[in-house]
Amino acid sequence: MRLKLQEQFSFVFQTVAHRRADVLERMDKRLSDAGVELLAEVHADLVRGLISPDVGRNGLSAETTLRALIIMRMFQLSYDGLEFHLRDSVTGRQFCRIDSAGPSSSALHRAIKAIRPSTLESMHRLLMRGAQADDIETGETVSVDATAVTAKIRAPTDSGLLCDVIRTGTRLLRKASRYVDISFSDHNRLAKRRHLAAHHARRKIHRVPHYRRLLWAAKRVVGWVRTALELLPHEQQVARLRTELGELADVGDIVLSQARRRVIRGESVPSTEKVVSLHEPHVDIIIKDNRNTFFGHKVFATRGLSGLVVDVMVVRGNPSDVATAVESVRRIESTFGQVPTEVAMDGGFASGANLTKLKSMGVKNVAFAKRRGLAVEDMVSDKGAYRRLRNFRSMIEATFSWLKGSFGLDSCNWSGFESFASYVWSAVITHNLVVMARAGPA
Repeated sequence: MRLKLQEQFSFVFQTVAHRRADVLERMDKRLSDAGVELLAEVHADLVRGLISPDVGRNGLSAETTLRALIIMRMFQLSYDGLEFHLRDSVTGRQFCRIDSAGPSSSALHRAIKAIRPSTLESMHRLLMRGAQADDIETGETVSVDATAVTAKIRAPTDSGLLCDVIRTGTRLLRKASRYVDISFSDHNRLAKRRHLAAHHARRKIHRVPHYRRLLWAAKRVVGWVRTALELLPHEQQVARLRTELGELADVGDIVLSQARRRVIRGESVPSTEKVVSLHEPHVDIIIKDNRNTFFGHKVFATRGLSGLVVDVMVVRGNPSDVATAVESVRRIESTFGQVPTEVAMDGGFASGANLTKLKSMGVKNVAFAKRRGLAVEDMVSDKGAYRRLRNFRSMIEATFSWLKGSFGLDSCNWSGFESFASYVWSAVITHNLVVMARAGPA
């Protein structure tokens, strides 16, 4: 059974005199003032897929799950670290509405990962409306910029990916052999040797033969995986195994194709057709300023005068900044009910079409950090306003630095794109709650 609100405590918690405890107390007040509306969607996520959610032993309530996620991001804890923190910290248990010893790491993992990014986005908009009502943030002056959030994956190489296909495929085939009669060979030792030989080969003429052998072994493994997938029965006990085999077969074909094209044929494969991780195939290749390459996803963030991150977009692929400028402003309008009067953006967003469109939407002053041939008079009312907005735009870099250094947004270790988006939203929500708590009582 899942509850929305935790029942009354069985004992009274002791208060702790500390500045962090004061911040948590104000954050607690913010979350409590939002009421049941904040927890309705979280509760729906927790009971999603359950046949009889109203019976059985009580699990973590929606309120406890959401608050535990905030504690996790605020102190950058793992699930095991979160379990210890909640059992060790009186203030943490009070904030999370826990009056027992505290939940296990596995229970916390199941509950927190059940929260969808759309639920966290709805929560974010609810908090922004509260900030608007308390005159903390009006959404009239905003700055927009993009950053890359990396995924926890190994640096991708073609030989490494082929080894992953062979190793993972062999492991799944061993599981499948418990249910169906299938013959296959273990090429793991071959894969390790050829991978090291290809890695240390200095010339292409010496590297290609090792890749041909890896391709041969990986192709055989993918073929055996597809055979096992056909033989496995459509039963509940092997449903997860069938899913893993199907995903491996699909991604394995892409890995084989890109390795053959890049190494054997010498082609330049577009980034949109590449896979950089066997277990995280959603990861994108992001090249920033033609200098640094990141493996993760591009995140567009909008910051207000108060320091709050008023909006976030986690996008697939590597879209240009120019293509997202108008959409970023539209999202602000949907959150605050009005178009910003002033918008500051990085030079990558600058274009005549974007300037015209933003002006037509009602934005009075639009300042691009780099003008890209645009006149200052066309963007803003005077040069002083341009300098002010250009300086304000640079402050979002400090926000990115704080998010990455203090809330774990530098790298995401959650699996899957949906979980990646949830990770980003949870970091942003925790950041905003801290900023709102420091701004004063609700």
